[in-house]
Amino acid sequence: MSKIHIISSKIVSGVRSLILRVFIPCFLLIASYDSVTGFDTYWHSGMATEVGQKCGFSADAIKVLQFSSFCVDYFGPFITEAIGFVAKNASYLELRNLPTTGQTHEASNFIHFDNLAGQLDRNWKFDYLWSRLLENTRKTVTAYYNDTSLKPDDRKRLILLALGASLHMVEDFYSHSDWIHFDFVKMGFRQQRTSMGDDRAPTWFELRKRFGAPSVRGRKENWKFQLCSGIFPPANDVPLSSLGVPISHTTMNHDNSQLYYDGASQIKYHAFGAYPALDSASAVKHQLYAYHSACAAAIEWIGMLEESPAAKRAIEFAKRWDMAKVDHAVADDLQDGLYSSLMVSCIMQKWDGNYPPRDRAKDCGVFKILEHIHIPTMGNVFWGSFPKDSVLQHLALGFGDSTGHYSFDSLWVGRHPMRRD
Repeated sequence: MSKIHIISSKIVSGVRSLILRVFIPCFLLIASYDSVTGFDTYWHSGMATEVGQKCGFSADAIKVLQFSSFCVDYFGPFITEAIGFVAKNASYLELRNLPTTGQTHEASNFIHFDNLAGQLDRNWKFDYLWSRLLENTRKTVTAYYNDTSLKPDDRKRLILLALGASLHMVEDFYSHSDWIHFDFVKMGFRQQRTSMGDDRAPTWFELRKRFGAPSVRGRKENWKFQLCSGIFPPANDVPLSSLGVPISHTTMNHDNSQLYYDGASQIKYHAFGAYPALDSASAVKHQLYAYHSACAAAIEWIGMLEESPAAKRAIEFAKRWDMAKVDHAVADDLQDGLYSSLMVSCIMQKWDGNYPPRDRAKDCGVFKILEHIHIPTMGNVFWGSFPKDSVLQHLALGFGDSTGHYSFDSLWVGRHPMRRD
């Protein structure tokens, strides 16, 4: 074989590999754009930083929290598209060979406080999800900590991944529901503020302490309002909330600073609460109010988890993880995962919406993305942890079934109050 032929074969092979590793996944990302949920990645990432710093996590541990939070969205709708396409066209992403990937996807759908199938229609049902998530997270991090068959660094990785995923759900509550649309001052609360002095809404648990647990008996709520979360997948022909807003994910969520979804501004549906959205400037303040509320709730969440002595031991064990003391390949995998999450978010316009501020848009610059092209692969120890170690399945235990429907149990709420383990 001539040298020219050998060189040309290598070029063709390289181009084919590039197509599989970059263009096909990018096509999938764009095709999946309308389905991905959650505070956009920029906001979840910022919250992980604030929570981690406030609660004494190391810089490397915070990076794991950031990556894990992104994966809750990644293993949701995107995987649905990817599995079908890859099974027919390529083996890249290693999804075909991991039967648990489908189970991870099913679990991910429950970790957003989305109103799936219109079932999340009572305050006590939100309480059920909160109670389940609290118990599941405590048990999951404790189980990983106690698994002495794992190396210490593997235990730390799994504990942090579970924490990051649970924080994602906590934060999504304040994005996907109309919680911040209610006037809590009129309900007897003083205006709440973060440690940095930013206004925020009271958290779910602060309100629960004042009003008690939501009643499961009768159709009349014992709280002073009926909470709503947007129906997902987004729908047009839906009922109205108590505030007159269509109960669709599109009209109700606070995922980005423009309140812009599905090709149109949704500002008109957010003219409520302490910071009503009336125009583009006030929309930013409205979304920041949701963000600050979620930050406070996430910090509170770590404290609530640590009310369980066993969970506290697990968190303390993992929170100061230092990548300088582990195999370089592990540290590289984490950085690769973070680059991948940035690239995926930017391509899907889920870093901070379609029209982010200029300083935020720079994060998604073409040259910056091309400088670090990284495509998710289950060979990466952090990506692979989700299907291989059932992180999301453990967190979503008792939330619902394989058909995507919730499995609410009003009796379970009474048997399992918010308590210490």
